[in-house]
Amino acid sequence: MEPGQAPNSPFNQQSGDPTPLPTPGQSITPTPTPYQAVPEQPSTAAPQPASPMAQQAAPQLFPSNPVVGQQPNSAVPMVPASSPKKGKNLVIAVVVVVLVAAGAVGVLLLLNKKKPQSSTGSTGTTQSYASGENTALTALQHDGGSLSASSLASINATDLFYSVFRNASEQPTVTTTTNFYWTPQVNGTPIKSSSSDATLVTQAGYNYKNAQFTFQANLDGDLERCVNGVEYDASTDGSLPWTKDELSIDCQIANTTATINDGLNTGGLSAAQGQKFVDAIRNIKGLLTVTKSGLVTEQGAPYIRLDVSVDAKTDCYPNSVPSGIGCFGTAFRGLNLPESWPYVTQASIASGAKLAYFVSPKTQLPAYMQVAFTPVTASEGNWSNQQIEYNFGQLPAIQVADGDLNALALSWPVIQL
Repeated sequence: MEPGQAPNSPFNQQSGDPTPLPTPGQSITPTPTPYQAVPEQPSTAAPQPASPMAQQAAPQLFPSNPVVGQQPNSAVPMVPASSPKKGKNLVIAVVVVVLVAAGAVGVLLLLNKKKPQSSTGSTGTTQSYASGENTALTALQHDGGSLSASSLASINATDLFYSVFRNASEQPTVTTTTNFYWTPQVNGTPIKSSSSDATLVTQAGYNYKNAQFTFQANLDGDLERCVNGVEYDASTDGSLPWTKDELSIDCQIANTTATINDGLNTGGLSAAQGQKFVDAIRNIKGLLTVTKSGLVTEQGAPYIRLDVSVDAKTDCYPNSVPSGIGCFGTAFRGLNLPESWPYVTQASIASGAKLAYFVSPKTQLPAYMQVAFTPVTASEGNWSNQQIEYNFGQLPAIQVADGDLNALALSWPVIQL
């Protein structure tokens, strides 16, 4: 048993098949359409003093050892673990091929929560914006998914973003399918990394209530699927049929934490915890700005597009390190969750970001996010990009079968940020 792991955690089991879950519903294939930006309206609710977060025991979720090759409390790039398997170790490739390529520094930070840092930013106090966020969420619920441009124009875009972000943080399950790639500038043509010609797509699902975890990935023509905690490998061209690899460590959750959720948010929080999380982020002044909002129609369904920028110079990290994405980790640590809670921020802690957040008015949850992380140094040069599709339903049932050699693919196309 790993340190900090609950005795009854499903990850203590050495055998036994979990009950298969139904495959989620078919995803849509939207066609992007231009949208009309609307000006942000001032929030109608004044910030209110934050109420204390409800104290409740949080479950121990997964083994607390850090990701392979990464030191605790550090932001150093990960290095590949040695493995007797085929040359491309897919999970390790998540951090080696995609995130460490092109000279990225401090690519991932496995956040340690022993010493929470104050996340009040420059204000010195923490204020709650729950009233305005609840008003925004109620406006979406009232329209029942048929939001009009005039209705959207009346909603404060910042309140709207944080209300949806908060709503997503409280979902008990999330599955994200992520495509990783590099560009020489924002909205640039994808390029191959300096260390590999690989194209990497991952799909990670996590149930924050019972710690059930699913994972599969494809690196170019190499496929990998985790079935009952055991890795199976194959090739899309059929040269390698599904083969069990009992020596691989790829299907251990500690080695795939970086693929869970979207690299900014978490899940499984209570309502009080979710509010505290977004309040902490929002009180870091100048960190996040919602630049515009607008309606788009994708595959006959309406979505709200929220364009967001993250400031790369906000000072919120311990030891006065200039931070951008790292500030989300600062806010997360303030929740004082168990160290075993699966949460990792993407990119360097000092990176900023430009992102487009597509929200379903019907579910009040994100359906798709595209994000470009700013290079930290001139020598690094390239922007790290991710396309992320969300599914908040049941986790997918991952199986291997002869002839089933289909690679993961996203239904949303790359959009302009």
